[in-house]
Amino acid sequence: MPAILQHKTLQATLHGHESSKTWQFRGLQYGSIPARFASPEPPAAISGDVDCTAFGPRCPQNYIDFRHLLRIPPSLVIPEQREDEFACLNLDITLPASPDITDPGPLPVLMWIHGGSQAVSFGTASTKLCDPTKLVEESISIGKPIIVVTINYRLNIFAFGDTESEPNLALRDQKRAFEYIASHIGGFGGDPAKITVAGESAGAVYCHAHMAMGLLARQYILQSGSLHLSPPQPRSAAVTLIRKVENAVSDLGGWNLRTAPVDRLLEALKQCNLVSFYLQQESQLEGWGESVGSAERLLIGDNEYESNLWRNGIEELPADRIWSIFELAGDKSQQLRDAYGITADRPTQNRIGALDFLNDARFVLPVEKMVEEWRRANRPVFRFLVDQPNPWQTSSRAHHGVDLLYLFGGFDLSFDPAAQNISFSMHHKWIQFINGDNPWNPEQYWAFGPVGLSKAIDVQEFKARRRARHLALLREIGHDGFNPVFGNLAAGRISLLN
Repeated sequence: MPAILQHKTLQATLHGHESSKTWQFRGLQYGSIPARFASPEPPAAISGDVDCTAFGPRCPQNYIDFRHLLRIPPSLVIPEQREDEFACLNLDITLPASPDITDPGPLPVLMWIHGGSQAVSFGTASTKLCDPTKLVEESISIGKPIIVVTINYRLNIFAFGDTESEPNLALRDQKRAFEYIASHIGGFGGDPAKITVAGESAGAVYCHAHMAMGLLARQYILQSGSLHLSPPQPRSAAVTLIRKVENAVSDLGGWNLRTAPVDRLLEALKQCNLVSFYLQQESQLEGWGESVGSAERLLIGDNEYESNLWRNGIEELPADRIWSIFELAGDKSQQLRDAYGITADRPTQNRIGALDFLNDARFVLPVEKMVEEWRRANRPVFRFLVDQPNPWQTSSRAHHGVDLLYLFGGFDLSFDPAAQNISFSMHHKWIQFINGDNPWNPEQYWAFGPVGLSKAIDVQEFKARRRARHLALLREIGHDGFNPVFGNLAAGRISLLN
C-alpha cells in the first residue's frame, strides 16, 4: 500500500518511500539554522501534503570516499548527496509498512548518529551504508518490530563554530533531533519513552557526551568510540584552531568565518589539513569520565583492528622516531616498549606495535573501563567484540567501521556466507536490545566472528582475543602516564583513507 501517513502532531499528510515491508519518510526537517554558527531552533511548521520521498541534504564537507576504508568495490556506486549549510538538520524515519503492526502497542525507536571524525558524513541512510531498511525488515520478520531514525547534523567548522558562538553545535543539533523525535514519533507508531540513541566512531563519541550531559534516552549503543577516543578539549585549544582557519580563509580573499562562501571555508579546511575535529569543554561535560548518566542500559564494544585509522600515518614514521616517542612514558617506557615489541632496529615490528598500542589505549581499555563503571552502578551493560574481517578483503581484518557493513546490511554480502551469518546475528542482537530484551547474559561477552561464528564467550576467551597482558600494563601506568605517547603517535595521522 502507498506510504501515506496522516500525522496528527505534525498536522500534515506525509508521502514517503515504499518498499515491500517498510515505509521510509525522508528529509524531514527537525530544526532550523537562522544564521551561520547559530544554535538550532525548531523547524518551520508544515501542513497539507508533504513529499518525503527524497533524502535531505547533508552538511557541506570535503569529499571522502568511504568505500576506500571499507574496501567496498568501486563498481558499487554510491548515490550523490546534496549539501546545504542551512537545510542539513533533517532526518529519515524507517518503519514497518503495515498499518496494524503497532496493535500490540507503540514500537521502540533507534536514533542513529553517524560517524566521520566530526568532519564528514560517514554512512548516512542515503549512501546505503547506514540505510536501516534491512534492519527494520528483520525486526518485523522475528516479531520484534522497531522504528529507526537516522539524522544529519552540522559537521567540521560549521559545527565547531567561531569565538562568538556556542560550542559543540553538533551536540545541540542532535539534542534538537531527539526532542523532535520524542515529540512526533508517536504519529509514526513509535514510543517516545523507548528511544535508544546509538552511534559509531564519532557518533559514539557524541552518544557518550549525551549520556554525560543527561539526554533522557532510555538506553545507548556505543560502537567503536567514546569520549575516551576524542576527549573534550579546552576552549583555548579551540580558539587556536579557529584562528588558524580564520587566517586561511582571509588569505583566500579577505573573508572571515561568518562571511566566507561555503566553498572558501571548505578550501580553508583543506589547506589547514583539518580532517577531524573534537568537542570543546563546557560545564555540562564536566566529570564525563566518571558519569554513567541516567540511561537504563548500555550496549558497547569494539572491533579487533580499530587502529587501522592511523596505519598510513604510522607507516611513515621512522623506527627510531617511534622508539623515542615511547620514551614519553617515563620510567615505564621500557616496560611499554617490551610489551608492544618496540625495538629501534625493527621498523615493521615497531609500526605494528605502535598500532597495537593505539588500539588498546583508545578503544579496548576505555570500553573495559566503561563496562566496569556501569557494573559498579548496578546497570545492565552488554559488551561485544567484532572479530569478523572485511568481507571483500579479509586480510584487512575486523577494522574500524566494518561493523556497519554487518549491522545495516546495506550491501549484498551473499558472496560471503560467513559475513552473512554475522550480519544476521548482529541484526537479531541489536533488535533484542532495542526492544528492551537481554541480547545475551550481561556477565558474558558476545563475539561476532571470526569465521562466521557468533557466540557468547567467557573472560578467558576474551583475554585470548584482546591483549589482556597489555591492558593490565596500561592500567598500571595510568592514562596520564601513557597519554603523551598516544598523543605524539596519533596527532595529525588519522585518516578515513586507510
